[in-house]
Order: sequence, then C-alpha cells, then structure tokens
Amino acid sequence: MATDAEQRNPLLAGLLADAPPILTPARVSRGSPICAECGLAGGDLEDFLWLGPRGPILCRICGLCRTAAWESPRVRLALIPEWAQNVLNGMVTVLTVNLMRVQAGEPVSSGIDLAWQSYLLDRLQQRAEATRQMLQGAASPARLRQALRALPPVTRTRVMVELAGLRCLPEPGDPALARFFNRRCRLPTP
Repeated sequence: MATDAEQRNPLLAGLLADAPPILTPARVSRGSPICAECGLAGGDLEDFLWLGPRGPILCRICGLCRTAAWESPRVRLALIPEWAQNVLNGMVTVLTVNLMRVQAGEPVSSGIDLAWQSYLLDRLQQRAEATRQMLQGAASPARLRQALRALPPVTRTRVMVELAGLRCLPEPGDPALARFFNRRCRLPTP
C-alpha cells in the first residue's frame, strides 16, 4: 500500500515499484492529446504516452518521471519541495521550448524575461547537482531505488517523508528528449 508521500509524488511511488510502468504510444480518438499531469496539450501524438492499460495520457516528461528508476541516465534528481512534480514538468517544458525558439531567432511571447527563464533552468540544474552531492544515495534514481527497497518498512516510511520534496528533471543532453523539445518548437507559438 502506498504512503501519502508516494501518492503525492509519482517519482517516489515509481522508485518502490517492482517493475516499471507500462507506457505505450498514445492514441486519441478525437481532439488533441492532453497530459493528465502537467496539462501539456496538442502537438504530435509521439509526444504522449498511455500509462498502463487504462491509465491517463502523459507527456514524455511526465512519463519519464514514472520510469526514472529504470532510465537513470535520462534524468536528474533534485530536492525542489516548493513545486509539485507536474508543475515543474510543465514549467521546464515551456521554458526549454521558449529558449530553443529564441536561439533559433523566433519571437517568443512570455510574461517572464528570457534571461530569467534561462536563469531559472540553470538554477534547477544547480539544485540537481547540489542534491547529488548532499544525498549520495540519490546520485541516480536506480541507486536510490536500491537503497530504499533495502530498508526495513518502518525506516523506509520515515525516509520517504524526508524525500517528499525530491523531484525529477530531464537530463539536458538526452537525445529522445531533444526530439520531444524540437517537435514542441515546431508548433505554432501560443
């Protein structure tokens, strides 16, 4: 049975799972796909996944948070308790796409100055590095998964409460995520 911390944080629940969740290509019979977690909408169906046989549709970033323990090279862990994972995923996607558009010479309408957007993304990556140094057991999702599963249940429950602010960030150099962000860049600017 999942603890409250696990229910609020899909990353933590995934770290304790016996196997990775089944993610399959999304199929939408009508309308545009919408991520059930971060709200990302529209675009290529390749940007969306179906969680399990009857689960919700997730974008690639939210899906990756569910499989982080089995895809450690594709993610970074960071203590960011002030943001829920779904909000963080949506923000990282929007900021990354905005910066890519600007680098390509396209205009971007945003309420946040682009220098601040870049600064915010950099600070998130710095938080991931600080987390890696502070919590050596959380150097990777796979390593953290092994450590958590080896703990006695009572100890694990206490540790999970302490890790409730742990979040997943996409690895900036991941080729599959680069394709995801490139497809998002090709969409019309909102």
